[in-house]
Amino acid sequence: MRSWILTSTKRLPTEQESNPTSMESRLSFFRRDGLLLYGAAGCFYMLLAWLLGTLQPLRQIDTESYEHFPSPLSLSALEQTRTFVYPVFLKFAAVLGGTNAAAWVPLLQSVIWLGAIGVWGGALRSCRFPTRMALAASLPLYGLPFARRYTSMLTPDLLACSFSLVAAAAWLVAIYHPNRWGMMMVAGACVFAAYQTKPVYLFLVPWLPIATWVARGWLFAWDRTALRSFYQASLVAIVPFIAWCTLRWMLVGHFGLVSFGGYNIVGITGQLVAPEHLPRLTARSQDLGERILAERTKRTDWNTSGAFDSVTQQFNPMVWEIAVPIASELEGGEPKRINARLSQFSREILLASPKEYGIWLLRAMKHAAIELIRSLGSNPLVWIAIAWMGWFWCTDWLSMKRRSELFPHPQRNESDGEHDATVAIERMRAAQTIVWLSIGWSVGKMMLVILVEPPNDRYAGPASLFLASAVVTVISQIRRSGNP
Repeated sequence: MRSWILTSTKRLPTEQESNPTSMESRLSFFRRDGLLLYGAAGCFYMLLAWLLGTLQPLRQIDTESYEHFPSPLSLSALEQTRTFVYPVFLKFAAVLGGTNAAAWVPLLQSVIWLGAIGVWGGALRSCRFPTRMALAASLPLYGLPFARRYTSMLTPDLLACSFSLVAAAAWLVAIYHPNRWGMMMVAGACVFAAYQTKPVYLFLVPWLPIATWVARGWLFAWDRTALRSFYQASLVAIVPFIAWCTLRWMLVGHFGLVSFGGYNIVGITGQLVAPEHLPRLTARSQDLGERILAERTKRTDWNTSGAFDSVTQQFNPMVWEIAVPIASELEGGEPKRINARLSQFSREILLASPKEYGIWLLRAMKHAAIELIRSLGSNPLVWIAIAWMGWFWCTDWLSMKRRSELFPHPQRNESDGEHDATVAIERMRAAQTIVWLSIGWSVGKMMLVILVEPPNDRYAGPASLFLASAVVTVISQIRRSGNP
């Protein structure tokens, strides 16, 4: 009787316990894919940003040019020296914050950045990256020094970097799943948004098709699928850029992303120009060159040695205090004509002084490499990840030692060997993807920068976007190779 009562009063399983999609299984899924870790890292990032005061808005010298941008639907918007996405973003912040719109900008930039990291992590898992390798390739992004520094700044840097990260995530999925042609379109749309936020991301226009062709061929096979993916990437990257430039040429008479290229490079060419170059210039450029030389002569502290540090320090004064005011006076203050005159002058100076410009490029390349290494080394999560991997190395070594003592002659069947070989190939392919992505990204970004301006930390930060991920991924792969 007692046993019957105990049996009859036994609690029936609840729906969650009997259902395979129960809360426990869902929690297991989140733990397995590291989603809880992403969420915890994001919350810690926001808490740290709040404690350090990086959610307080900081205005920069170019903030005003974005705030006073005309309506993106007006013709005058195409004539500006700025692209239209960040001004639209500021207007969106104004809708949310009203008169206190600036206070919303750092928060929105942080949320978008954290969302981009989550998308990148999801893309890695979608491509069947092992969980630890996916975490190793994404968690270092939370410690990117560039992101911490530019969270609070009212500039387009962090927003453009977020767009580029989402573009890389969509591109990765398109590489591993070439039948998902929509992902390549998403990548193209994010590339367009990135360079329309900050023109320095124009390197993504050639990068997307080239990286697609190399990745599909190198990682998988040089077949028709690789060729088709290359055509798709070229279509979504190049066609929108050409269409935009053509639209500006038809409406405002300038073929290009924005009327700003001359403003940038004159910071270098204005320092390269010398009296012996003037006879080889056209009359228009001679007039501008003579005025620039005269203004430089008035400044007793002006350094004409051409050393990298002096060119870097004098870059902004050359642009905004010397060259642009002079060109503005000559062209009646019209931005498009100012840019055209500065561009023509710079082209002629480069032709007149190729040796000096070549020396500048070599010095800039050296400094770019230093900045990339500095950005990598200042990421605290890199060192934490290295220590974390070291801990796993130690535990793996201890477990292997115990197994060797218990099973001195382990036996393995052929199926186990085939499975291990398949897993090893997939892991090696994943590691190569991250490594070559980081290299191509860094080189492409910095090569575009050094052509027109000094490669400082503002540009080295986004260029080093995947370097930390590559380092941690390689360490993880070495660990796995040494501990099967």
